[in-house]
Amino acid sequence: MAILKGRTTCPAKINLHLAVGEPYIEKHSGRSFHRICTLMQGVYFQGVRLNEDKDQLEWEEQGGDLLELELSPERVQSRDEVQLTLEAQPAPCPTEDNLVCRAAKAYVERLDCRFWPQRMHFSLKKRIPQEAGLGGGSANAAITLKLLNRLLPPYCGSPALSVDTMSELAAGLGSDVPFFLRDFGSFPGSLAWCLGRGEQVVSLSERLVEQWQELQSQYRLWLVKPRGISCPTGEMYRRLDSRPRRAELDHLMLERQLSGLMAEGLSENSPLVRFLHNDFSLAVRALAGRECPGAGETGAGETGDIEQEKQTAEKYQDFRVLATLPQYLYSLAASWAAMSGSGSSFFVWFPAGLSQMEILKGLTAFPHPLEIFAGQSCSVTTGQYHLE
Repeated sequence: MAILKGRTTCPAKINLHLAVGEPYIEKHSGRSFHRICTLMQGVYFQGVRLNEDKDQLEWEEQGGDLLELELSPERVQSRDEVQLTLEAQPAPCPTEDNLVCRAAKAYVERLDCRFWPQRMHFSLKKRIPQEAGLGGGSANAAITLKLLNRLLPPYCGSPALSVDTMSELAAGLGSDVPFFLRDFGSFPGSLAWCLGRGEQVVSLSERLVEQWQELQSQYRLWLVKPRGISCPTGEMYRRLDSRPRRAELDHLMLERQLSGLMAEGLSENSPLVRFLHNDFSLAVRALAGRECPGAGETGAGETGDIEQEKQTAEKYQDFRVLATLPQYLYSLAASWAAMSGSGSSFFVWFPAGLSQMEILKGLTAFPHPLEIFAGQSCSVTTGQYHLE
């Protein structure tokens, strides 16, 4: 039996709307989560920059993270004998912590097989920025489940796991993971409400999907991330909890309101853009407007930890960068600019008629260096599964 191989591309996601409710304790796990209502869209993107002479665009590799799987021809009788290995670029990932390996272990535990491949080897080429609100790790986990469900059952002569079982496994791996199990080969598949803690995925009405698809066709999507600035999700939730807020979590009511606003189009002050929002932006703006804590507030004055005081000052400066970026993007004629997830990346829609060169020159001129990507919905370029 020859080595069985499969490879595919992991998409990213953006949060077109994100409302965060109060924390709660999940009964079956005992863990604390927040109730959310978010409208997510799957996207692919391509890195782009100006050449040295600043007169041409230089494009990087297209797509999201590239995931490959090899199943060895040698077989073993027990799942406990399977050797699971991972090679990741550009940086090594601890096998026990990486979501690819966690997803693979969860899948193997649920599949009923008479024999197993002696070795399952994953290769992961990271292109989606990390801690950027783009769901890269969650996408890796979901695509691992989908890739295994295509390759391993035929290899082992077993039926594939059901949709419900796959969804259960995905929810156990992370709140965003179930979204990436969707079929992104069509535009409706790349859009969904995510409720609960994010693991409950609900399709949009056909009318709203058609409206959004028509509206989006008039614009070009870009993604930007301030270089060197990250927003760990847990920390951002803690910062958001320190501020009073009222979150509307009824997606059906939101959907009815959205449908009536679509005709207004996208612009900085349009009713649609004012309606769609991200609660994490409130925390960013609040922190950006604060004075940096003094030594007595951080503890540096008592311990003499100058390095801690320096790191605190740098963190507040990071929030100021994130808070000023949207207005700068609007100054470049952006139709809509908003933070994705808990940050630190932003999605930007520019009118389709604007020159890509002029857009890129404007983005490059931002005082803080940006990682810049041209994006497109998953229905335009779909990560296909290639089996060998």
